[in-house]
Amino acid sequence: MALRKNTCNICGRTFADSRILKIHTENVHNKARPYLCSFCSHSASSKSSLRIHVRQHTGEKPFSCSECDYVTSDHNSLRRHKMRHSGKRPYHCPHCSYTSIQATTYKAHLKNKHPGLDEGLMFSCPMCPFRTIKKDNFLTHKA
Repeated sequence: MALRKNTCNICGRTFADSRILKIHTENVHNKARPYLCSFCSHSASSKSSLRIHVRQHTGEKPFSCSECDYVTSDHNSLRRHKMRHSGKRPYHCPHCSYTSIQATTYKAHLKNKHPGLDEGLMFSCPMCPFRTIKKDNFLTHKA
């Protein structure tokens, strides 16, 4: 298999341009964490990750639920919280009645409660450790 332009030579993942490939290599494989917290010794791999971390020190919670008084420092936490109001649980286990709001907890459920039964439910890259439950993410990774 010939390497495509902007393909990571470590994991085989392909990116739209060389700038994103460089960021990927530094953050994922070299564990670069150039963004330093001014309050503690924490370092982050991206400005957005550092911004979320700094909010732990400042107490800033700019994201609020329109249905209740919930506020948070992280937009992903708000997204998951809103699913609680709607009852939406997009991840459904085909082996039992378990459902989840988050992909990570769904994957942990499959691994711990139904080991070996995730065939066809997880998309695994044969070239690297990448795994996902979303076909679209897998196809993007493979491209």
